[in-house]
Amino acid sequence: MAWNKAYGSLDDKQSRSQLLQEQRAWIAFKDKSCRFWTNSSAGREGQALHFYGCRGSIVEARISDLNGLYELTHQDEH
Repeated sequence: MAWNKAYGSLDDKQSRSQLLQEQRAWIAFKDKSCRFWTNSSAGREGQALHFYGCRGSIVEARISDLNGLYELTHQDEH
């Protein structure tokens, strides 16, 4: 899991605390994102397709960010 790798790669307590705060903020953002696709003005296509695509792209971006953080903290191992 990207979160566990990134969080576990941080040595100091302050960095871990800051990343945890960021993750909590991101979760709140994710949970509120893409909701416009679920209202009736978006139609069935919006509800069935676009909502999940939108939410998926947000999750993919976060995974990429966390993997990038992990790679950054393990540069010396390559």
